[in-house]
Parts: sequence; C-alpha cells; structure tokens
Amino acid sequence: MQVQILNGVTAANGQPSGATAGMPLNKSMRDMQFINPQLDGFFDNVDEADLVLKTAGGTSSNISYIRAWGYVELSKGAAGATSAPRGTEAGDWFPLGTGTGANKGKLNGGAALDESKTGIILHIEKVRGLRECSRFQLEIGVVTGTPSTIDAWLVARGQAQP
Repeated sequence: MQVQILNGVTAANGQPSGATAGMPLNKSMRDMQFINPQLDGFFDNVDEADLVLKTAGGTSSNISYIRAWGYVELSKGAAGATSAPRGTEAGDWFPLGTGTGANKGKLNGGAALDESKTGIILHIEKVRGLRECSRFQLEIGVVTGTPSTIDAWLVARGQAQP
C-alpha cells in the first residue's frame, strides 16, 4: 500500500507546526481531501514504511537535507492521569529517526541528497515510529541546481497488523 505525500514540490519548506499541518495518517485525524478511501485505516497500525523519493527535470540537483516529522497527540490531563477529557488533547511534531542536535530525523544520515542519475535524485529509506503519529510531513532543505520537482511516497508492504 502506498500514499503520495509530495507531488511536484519545487522549493524548501520549514518545520511543520500546528495540529493540521502535514498529511493525516491516523483514522481519528483523517482529512479525506488528502487520503484515498482505499487507504482508510491502513496506516493506523503500521509502524514503519519506506519513504521513496524521486526528483525529475533538474540539472546539477542537490537537496541539502530531508527530515521526516510525525505529529503525536499528547494528553493534557492531571499529573498521573492516563487520559484527558475529550477536547483537551495537545500534541507536537517530533523528528522521526536517529541523529543528534540539528541532524535528528534527517534522512541519508543528515547528508545532502545528490543526483543518482543525470538530473534525477532517487532515494529510499525506512521511516519508523509511524504508529504513534496522527500526521506526517517532510521538511525539505535548500534545493540547488536548476529547480526540479520532488515527489515522495510512503510505501508499506504486506498487511498492517493491529
């Protein structure tokens, strides 16, 4: 099962903010304008997926970095409470992956993504921690060279497990 998360992006963006940024993954947060109904509920129990990235149409292309972010809903109940009253949930965006400091959550070990073939960047990397996330977004660093379009997909193979 796959879902396209970037389609023809040509410029850098920033760190996501707010509970409605990015693409919904969790059924409770689903906004059907982003999701194909065939995917309904599929990513609710998927913890890892391959991030497949491809650029096209550029020359001497380079992306300084790509960072994966996941939005995790957090409870704001009283200390020690296991849940909060409906409507008092909060959350935050967390970098998905390893690394330290400024490199936390960056793909390709924090290194730039360069052309795999003339004018094309190809990259596949496992992203983990999706089960806890209700939303997902990629942060794109500086894009150099002739502007190219960036497309990306989350691909999960096999069956999601409850």
